[in-house]
Amino acid sequence: MEQQIYWGLLFVAVFLFGYAAHGLFLRFSRGLGVRQPAALGQERWSAEVKPSVGGLTFFICFSISISLLPIEGLNVLSELKRTSFTAACCLGFLLGLADDTYDTVPIVKFLGQVLCGLILCLGGIVIEFSGIGVIDYALTIFWVIAIMNSINMLDNMDAITTSVSISVLMISIIMALLIVSPSLWVYPCIIGVLASLIAFLPFNWNPAKIYMGDTGSQFLGVFLAGLGVELFWNHRVDYGGIFQVQQFMIPVLVFAVPIMDTITVFLRRLLRKTSPFVGGRDHLAHHLVYCGFSEQQVAVMLFLLSIVFGILALSFFFEQYPFNLSLLGWSFVLLNVFLIVFFVLQILYNRGAEKKSES
Repeated sequence: MEQQIYWGLLFVAVFLFGYAAHGLFLRFSRGLGVRQPAALGQERWSAEVKPSVGGLTFFICFSISISLLPIEGLNVLSELKRTSFTAACCLGFLLGLADDTYDTVPIVKFLGQVLCGLILCLGGIVIEFSGIGVIDYALTIFWVIAIMNSINMLDNMDAITTSVSISVLMISIIMALLIVSPSLWVYPCIIGVLASLIAFLPFNWNPAKIYMGDTGSQFLGVFLAGLGVELFWNHRVDYGGIFQVQQFMIPVLVFAVPIMDTITVFLRRLLRKTSPFVGGRDHLAHHLVYCGFSEQQVAVMLFLLSIVFGILALSFFFEQYPFNLSLLGWSFVLLNVFLIVFFVLQILYNRGAEKKSES
């Protein structure tokens, strides 16, 4: 009980600090992370120039939260994980800060993301898939790169990345409290960043006053990717076989919205024979607006969709699956749900493209 009270007080304290910090940064750092309008028009839905300072507060709140716990005695493995997770998040933050400040070339960002994944692996935060170190390390690094870029690409409209990240962290805290029982350092990490994101939301809600920038999206990317490995990836059962569908389905469902958006944009740009790595106004959120939804409605829709997929991911831990299905059967049901929603979004995407061309 005392621990729950402590986590609650931590949340309130970080929220108040984060809200005040966002306000101060907005007032005194209006030039930080501001891009030239010509470049901005290609990357963001809005061509209006605004400061990108949200990520600074995310990182400060994370640093404070993870530092509040004492060293966990002789639990060397837990401390190694905490150290590597902190180091990877620091590197992700610095990558984003450099990009907001100097517009770093893509290869530098990519190599930095690879290094983030490698740091997590060396600290023991690894996807346990094959039992072969090289394969598991490669899969973990791929996951980190994919989520860092997905979160970065999702940051294309006011409050989208903020609201979706909040939903992922809400599912994460449920997972940590009720199902997984991870190392103690995981709790203040989730609580601190969740509180800072909720404090940021009023400043980032349409019409946004500030953006999180690459400073925020790169930090959130490695932070969420690391949590994904620690909380969602390594759930295997003893029915035999290396490939287990639910091991992949749980993290894919939790991160369904950024994954769907990235797959959509990547494939459609390749079909148009344009670079998938250059920003544009062709994301799912943009085409939902073209369909006639407001930006606020789109943010709420994607938040709720992310929550629903997160709850479906948690359903893997029910004592009994719906319709008396086996674990494998329920895995394929949820895989089909994912694919159906993905194709419905593609239909809406096409309808939005038609309305855009007509206007």
